[in-house]
Amino acid sequence: MNTGNIMPQTIAAQDGLATVTGYILPEGWADDYSVSSVLIADNSEQEFIVGNLGDYPELVRLCRCKVAATGYIYSRQGKTYFDLATYVVVEGDTAKEQRHDA
Repeated sequence: MNTGNIMPQTIAAQDGLATVTGYILPEGWADDYSVSSVLIADNSEQEFIVGNLGDYPELVRLCRCKVAATGYIYSRQGKTYFDLATYVVVEGDTAKEQRHDA
């Protein structure tokens, strides 16, 4: 796993898993202008593209919510990706503040 130069305050790593805290933002759009991919941007604006959005499609509805997500970080073609294992909404729509496990 290549984590590049990830800032220590951004992640806490344990057993190959990393925890990233940041805001979910749109990363890509489909032909009909719907969000097709998302990323997590931390407070230093480092971006982690969610690589397994198909497993967590509800993340599209959580855009602009702050989450604490645990998963695996890797690089591909010059971009940093994050495959989620779990996440918790920590700021945003209070009705959405709940834990989500795979």
